[in-house]
Amino acid sequence: MAVVRDFVLNLPQQYYLAIGEFMFRVGQLEVQMQEILWRAIDVDNKQGRVLTVGTAAKTIRSMLQTVVSDDARGQWITRGEGIGFALCC
Repeated sequence: MAVVRDFVLNLPQQYYLAIGEFMFRVGQLEVQMQEILWRAIDVDNKQGRVLTVGTAAKTIRSMLQTVVSDDARGQWITRGEGIGFALCC
């Protein structure tokens, strides 16, 4: 049997739709940031998901910032002949 619980905040009903929309959009943004990172370091979706599973949006942003930084210019992560990845100078 379903249990109905009261909301923690007593907000007007019309606010909940906007809050849900905001949460959905933030979730979409996080997924898009992950996919941009995967493309930037040239990994497929399966490898990318393994790399970023459970990673906070703040960390993904930092990873993206590192990948596109001037210090990383010329330091590409490429698929090596063996297992895993190799850094190419």
